[in-house]
Amino acid sequence: MNRSIAQLLRFAGVGTGATVLQGLIYSALSTMTSGALALSLVISTLAATATHARVTFDAQRASLKQHAFSLVLLVLTYLTQDRALQAGAALGLTSATQHAVLLVFISALIGIARFFTMRAWFTEGSS
Repeated sequence: MNRSIAQLLRFAGVGTGATVLQGLIYSALSTMTSGALALSLVISTLAATATHARVTFDAQRASLKQHAFSLVLLVLTYLTQDRALQAGAALGLTSATQHAVLLVFISALIGIARFFTMRAWFTEGSS
């Protein structure tokens, strides 16, 4: 199998695991703190970055700089999704189903961009 395709499949698997982890953390914390969403997103993002380094990109570990960039990408992802929902509402997309479809579409596009961004981080200097 092509190395890039194998990496993309592993990336998707790790991303799915991180999403499940985020949901579990959120569920556990949501009754205890109003910051459950933010905390669960940060923890799952840091865990995903560390796992991507080893599993997806065969690196020893993620650097502090890569973790920081992942958190920046998290903020950009949130802002992009928020703006997409606002734009969708302005275009008449008002049902929860329409919002969910829009978020899945935007998340897929962002996921592809994250893959190529992270791939560049972890392969930088390895050639």
